[in-house]
Amino acid sequence: MAKPILHPTRFSAEDQGAFRIACAIARATNRELFVVHVADRKELHRSQAYRRSIEDRLEALRHSQPDLRMSTLVTSGQPSAAIVSLSRDHACGLIVMRPSRRGWWSRLLRGSISD
Repeated sequence: MAKPILHPTRFSAEDQGAFRIACAIARATNRELFVVHVADRKELHRSQAYRRSIEDRLEALRHSQPDLRMSTLVTSGQPSAAIVSLSRDHACGLIVMRPSRRGWWSRLLRGSISD
């Protein structure tokens, strides 16, 4: 069985493009797709309405692709660590995410989780 695909999202325009690519790959390879949003820990635990709004947006993404096996998850923490941890926990074979918004100089000096 093929390993699942992980798609972290912040619901930006760039993330929408990455979501379409993740769906196309999942469809073409018959893989399950995990869509995750890594939220701010304090905000997530302070506001139930905030958590519900994120869950609603993830659910809308799931319903937009009814032919795919897709699971959604809201988690909190430092985004790069959470993404790596989720990828390991779900034995994902691929992470599809938007490119970094930082320029080449910044990526050279600080690195990027999407490079």
